[in-house]
Amino acid sequence: MNGQQEVIEAREFKPKDQSSDESALDDELEASDDEMYLPYDILQEPVEESKASNGDVNQERKVDTTGLGERQDEMSSGDESDKNSDDVSHSLDSLRLPIEQGKAFEAEIRKRIEADSHVSGLEQKSIEPKDELNFLRVEISPNLPLVTNDEKPPLDLLVQILNLRRKYMDVSQQSFPVLTNRFLDYYNNQKTVVTAKQSTNKSSHQKSFQDSNKSNEETSCQLKTEITRKYYIGCNNGVFQIYESQQDIDKNTPIEFKFTNIDTFIRDMQLLHSAITNGPLKTFTVRCLKLLQHQFQVHEILNQQLEASQLKSVPRRDFYNVRKVDNDLHASTCMNQTRLLHFIKKHLNSEGDRPVQLDKNGNVKTLKQVFHDLNLTSDDLTVDILDVHCGRSAFQRFDKYINKRRPIGKSSLRELFLKIDNYLEGEYLAKIVKDFMSNLKESRYQQAELRISIHGRSNDEWSKLAKWTVKWDVYSDKVVWLIQIPRVYDSLKSDGVVESFGDVLGNIFKPLFEVTNNPQTNPELYSFLQHVTGFDIVGDESNTETNVLTSTMQYPQNWIVKENPPHWYYLYYIFTNVCVLNQFRKERGLNTFTLRPHCGATGPIRPLVASFLLAQSISQGLMLQKVPVLQYLYYLSQVGITMSPMSDNSIFLRYSKHPFYDFFTRGLVTSLGTNSPLQFHFTSDPLMEEYAVATQVWTLTATDQVELAKNSVLLSGFPNSVKTSWLGLNYKEEGTKGNDIAKTKVPDIRITYRHKSLHTELSNLFNAV
Repeated sequence: MNGQQEVIEAREFKPKDQSSDESALDDELEASDDEMYLPYDILQEPVEESKASNGDVNQERKVDTTGLGERQDEMSSGDESDKNSDDVSHSLDSLRLPIEQGKAFEAEIRKRIEADSHVSGLEQKSIEPKDELNFLRVEISPNLPLVTNDEKPPLDLLVQILNLRRKYMDVSQQSFPVLTNRFLDYYNNQKTVVTAKQSTNKSSHQKSFQDSNKSNEETSCQLKTEITRKYYIGCNNGVFQIYESQQDIDKNTPIEFKFTNIDTFIRDMQLLHSAITNGPLKTFTVRCLKLLQHQFQVHEILNQQLEASQLKSVPRRDFYNVRKVDNDLHASTCMNQTRLLHFIKKHLNSEGDRPVQLDKNGNVKTLKQVFHDLNLTSDDLTVDILDVHCGRSAFQRFDKYINKRRPIGKSSLRELFLKIDNYLEGEYLAKIVKDFMSNLKESRYQQAELRISIHGRSNDEWSKLAKWTVKWDVYSDKVVWLIQIPRVYDSLKSDGVVESFGDVLGNIFKPLFEVTNNPQTNPELYSFLQHVTGFDIVGDESNTETNVLTSTMQYPQNWIVKENPPHWYYLYYIFTNVCVLNQFRKERGLNTFTLRPHCGATGPIRPLVASFLLAQSISQGLMLQKVPVLQYLYYLSQVGITMSPMSDNSIFLRYSKHPFYDFFTRGLVTSLGTNSPLQFHFTSDPLMEEYAVATQVWTLTATDQVELAKNSVLLSGFPNSVKTSWLGLNYKEEGTKGNDIAKTKVPDIRITYRHKSLHTELSNLFNAV
C-alpha cells in the first residue's frame, strides 16, 4: 500500500445480501434485519418495544415447595450422581399443583413468599423482575434450608469474588451482567465497585491521560491514519505503557492507565482457590446447581407445550433462519476433509507446474514435484491418504491431534496449504478461507469468528497477517477475527528465536501499541484491527507446569528458562497488556478487544480460575463439572462457555459424559462451536452438524436450539450495531424487554424463566449474606 493514502476506511459489517436469486421469504426476513442496522461507530439509544404476552393460559399458578428438603431421599435413589444424599437438598418429584385450593390458597402463598423474601439493607422491590406472562411456574421460598445450622458456608466469600470479577472486567473494558452488577451495587450501598487502590499500579507522580489530552480533539470515533498527538511506547516488567516523552520513559512516569499488578492478582487467585476448596461451600453450591437443573426439568414438563405454541405464533422465523455464530473456529481448519481434498486435486491438475515451495537447498519446487517426492499423483489422493481426521488414536493425545493438521503427515504440505508465511504468501489458505466465506454468504444466517494464530515469533508477524488479508482480500461481513496465541514459548526458546518470555510479549503487543499510537506506521494493520474482536490462548493443558515463582521469574523479561510459563501466567500478562491497550484505544475512539481463551479441557483448574477473573468468555470448560463452586460462580457471573462436543468426543471426553447439557439446563450461558471441521466433521455445514448431533443425543427442543443460537450471537464479538439488527434494539435489556421474539424466535416464557432463576439465586445469596 503506497504512502500517499492518508485515510484507511474499515469496511462495515452489512448483513444485507443482494443476491437476486434468493427466495422472496429470505429477502423479506433479511430486510427486517437490515432496517435497524446502523454504521459501525454509531451508538443507538435503546427504544422500548412492547411485548405481547401469551394468552393461551388463563391462570397463573405458583407452587411453594417449602419442606421438600425433608423428602430428598425419594429422588436420590435412582440417580447415579446422587450417591451422597447430603448433596441433594430439595426434591421436585413430589410437586403437587394446588389448583383445587383456589385463589385463597394462592394469595396465602404470595403473602408467605413476600414475608420470607424481606431482607434489611437490600431493596428487594427495586430489583425484582416484573412480567405479565402467564405460564406455569415453580417458586421456592427464600428461607428454604439450603444452609444448615451445622455448617454455614462463607457465602460472603462468593460476593467478594463476584466483586473481584467485576473489578477486572471494568478495568479491561469488558462486560459484566447487568442483573449481577445491580445486586452488587445494592450490596455495596448502591455504589459501583471500582478497582481497589492496592491492586492498581499507581504512583504519586503518574500523569492522567485525560488531563494530558484535554487539548487534543482527535479522540472522536474516526478511522483516520493522521492522529496529531503522538506518544512514546515503553515496556515495564512485561506491561507496555504510554509515555509523553523520552524523559518520562527514563523517569518511569507513564500516563496513568489502570491495571492490576501480579502480586495482587496472585492474592486474588488464592482467594478464589480458598473458596473452591471450602467444604461447606462445595456442599452448598452442589445443592444449588442440582436444584437449578431439576427446576429446569420441571419447567419443561409444565411449559414445553406453551413454549412450542409461542414458537409457532411467530411467522416466517424458525431455527434455520435465526442468526447463529460459530464462536470457536480456526481459519486454517475451517473446511472439512473432502473440501481440502478437492482443493488440492484441483490445483494439482490445473497448475501442477507452478513453483510453490523452496527445498532445504533453496531450490524452487513445483506443485507436481512436491507430490512426486511423496510418490503421489492426483489420482492417488483420497481422504484416507490425507489422514487429517481425528479418530480413536487421538483420544487423550493432544500431540496426535496437532499432528493430524498435517496433510499426509507432512509439515511441508501444512506450510503450503494451511499457513500464511510461505513461498506463495498464503495464497492457497486465502482461497480456502474465501471459499468458506462464500459458503457463509449462501447460508445467509450463519456467521463465524475465525481464529488465526500469532505466535510471538517475531515482530513482523502482524504485518504479514495484515498484508495477507489486504493482498488477497480476505474479508466478509459474515466474519470477525480473533487472534489465537499458542503457548509455544518453550519451542521458540529451544529454536533460539527468543531469549525470554518478555520477547514473546513484545513481539505480540509492541506492534499493536505502535499502530494505535501512529496508524501511518502500518496502515494495513490499522485497518485489519478494526475487524479483530479479541484474543484467544490455546495449548496442551495436560502438560505439567511449574507453579513456584521466584522473585525474579514473576516478570517476563526474567523468564529465561526453557520451561513454558504456566497457563495462568500467559493469561495474566496477555490480559494486562490488553487492558492497557484497550484504555489507550478507547481514548482514541477505536474498537477494543476481549480475552476469550481455551481452557478447562483437561489438567489442573488454575486456568479456569484465572479465566474467571480475566476472561470475557471461554471455550471448552469441561473441568467445570468437577469444581461446583467455580461452576456456580460462572453461572452467577453469566460467563459465556463455547463448547464443541464433537471435537471433545475425539480428544478429551466421550459424548455420553459431556457436561454441555448439564451446563445448559442449569442456566450457564453456553453456545456450540465447531473448533476444527477439518479434523472432526463430515458434512459441508459443520455448525449445523454440531447442532444436529447435539439435538439427537440430548433431545434438544426447538426452544433449546434457538436459545443456543441467540447465546452464540451474544457471546460473539460482532459490533453492537450488527447485534442490534440481528436481536433487536433492546437486546441488552433484561428479561423479556431484551427479547425480540420476531428476530430471535426464543419464547418470552423461556427468557422469563432464565431471568427469574438467576434473580432467585442472587436474591438467596445476597439475602443470606
